[in-house]
Amino acid sequence: IYHKMGFRLLDFEYVMPPLSLGWDKLKGVLLLTVYLTPHIPWIPLNSTHTATTTTTTTTSTNKDKDKDKDAKRASATSGKYYYLPSVLLRNFISSQWMHSFVSKRLGSRPDEDSDFRSTIEQIELR
Repeated sequence: IYHKMGFRLLDFEYVMPPLSLGWDKLKGVLLLTVYLTPHIPWIPLNSTHTATTTTTTTTSTNKDKDKDKDAKRASATSGKYYYLPSVLLRNFISSQWMHSFVSKRLGSRPDEDSDFRSTIEQIELR
């Protein structure tokens, strides 16, 4: 349902800070998604180039047909591979955790929390 609405799943383990005072952090049950807008960068599938708006052409060989099938499985968004800059994701997650700390839903600063540090480390490794 979310895919048809333009959302995409971010594939990494995400821990959300407490949503309310006295609640625990949410682990292992969350899906972090991003809504695709014209501001989300992309590259054409099967390309090694940087972000662009160039379209690719398809040929009729069997090998190319197999690649096209793989590309359709990878993305149903007109042959585009969308990516989220790690700095944007890191800033979003850091802001969530800091807000939780400032509003006293989190007992310690985010940089002192092992779940926060683990989440940020995963972003840095990708």
